[in-house]
Amino acid sequence: MARRGAPLSMILISTLFLSAVLAWGEDYLLVINGSGYAEEDPRYIGSFEHLPFERSIDRNRPDHPVKESSPLDFQPRISLSHRDERHLFMVEEEDRIYEIEGRLVYGDERSRCLIYAERGGKYGEEYDWERIGRFFDRRIYPVLTRSFGPVGDIDRNGKVVILYYSFLDDSMLGYFSAGDLASRREIESSNEMEILYMNSGYGNPASSDMMETLPHEFLHLINYSVRQRRGYREMDLWMDEGLAESAAELVMKRPLLSNLEIFEDAAFLPWSGTALCAWGERDEDYAMSYLFMQYLKVQAGTTEIFRKMIRHPLGTSFSLPLIMKDYVPEFESFPAILKGLYLALLLDEDEGIYGFKGMNRFYQVEPGPAEASFGGYLYPGGAVYLPLPEGALKMSENPEQQIMVIDTREFR
Repeated sequence: MARRGAPLSMILISTLFLSAVLAWGEDYLLVINGSGYAEEDPRYIGSFEHLPFERSIDRNRPDHPVKESSPLDFQPRISLSHRDERHLFMVEEEDRIYEIEGRLVYGDERSRCLIYAERGGKYGEEYDWERIGRFFDRRIYPVLTRSFGPVGDIDRNGKVVILYYSFLDDSMLGYFSAGDLASRREIESSNEMEILYMNSGYGNPASSDMMETLPHEFLHLINYSVRQRRGYREMDLWMDEGLAESAAELVMKRPLLSNLEIFEDAAFLPWSGTALCAWGERDEDYAMSYLFMQYLKVQAGTTEIFRKMIRHPLGTSFSLPLIMKDYVPEFESFPAILKGLYLALLLDEDEGIYGFKGMNRFYQVEPGPAEASFGGYLYPGGAVYLPLPEGALKMSENPEQQIMVIDTREFR
């Protein structure tokens, strides 16, 4: 564990941070894009006399425009119950809309969910649907509605429908579609109900991966339906995904190793500028959003912040300091939160904002240096760890606008 030293001298030029740090026996130049605008273009971090860049920008970022929630101004056409042994569902994948006939395999008058399996599909009676249904009813539903907020009920049956069918995309485990909470007049594929979709082509529905996916998708449903009822815009996707992974951890009562292992795999290189706020649907995007939310949870000392994020009208990074400052006074801005996170990963302190406190052993992540191809640009919320010069840090080209430079070698 590194020590914190004397107060830092700072040059305030912007919302990007450059930090020279001592961590894990190594010195790094840490560069953070402190912007919280998810749709903003990447920023050039500048160049240094000891470290010239071959300037290049990775433009392969998927476009995920923020949408307004659909209005709740319609009456759903159907309200399923445990008496509906079969039902035709609309599904939309790869620009195709088609019907799936599902047969009821779990659910009664008192259950919180109705589970349907694709008729003629892979899943048969040999699977323990009772176990899966009880897990949703007794664990997932009460834990997540208590911690994150109530789920909507547009079809007024008091139940969440879960459809298991064989996806066209075999790499997906499950999904939630906001279109199902809109009228079919607005969205052709809408089922006009609270519904989750699980991939019967992936494997045993009771496997660890599939059971972790259920609370993840249910959180997306809760998030959207809460914001829809309040007339708010959709939450930024990176935050929504971070909360969904947090929901899975809360339900499973353990850290999600699949995310933490990403930081140990050099093939993913999450330290080469992975954009926290600009969602790319890669494994490292999930891992970074998950780690960010766990950091906030540990610092706040409560999951109450998750419910507040969902209920906040902004649904963006700008809501986070408004929520977190009541728990951590140092988190007066989003850049201040980012600074705390990225230094926490390096310094690993047991107290204060530069560590995960008593959870350090669970979220112990060792940052690594950027790959040689790093082109000097960072998307919003992204960070990169670079080598330091032996002497003073000197810049040969200034960073793009407003940069904060912090030399933290005083931490020694």
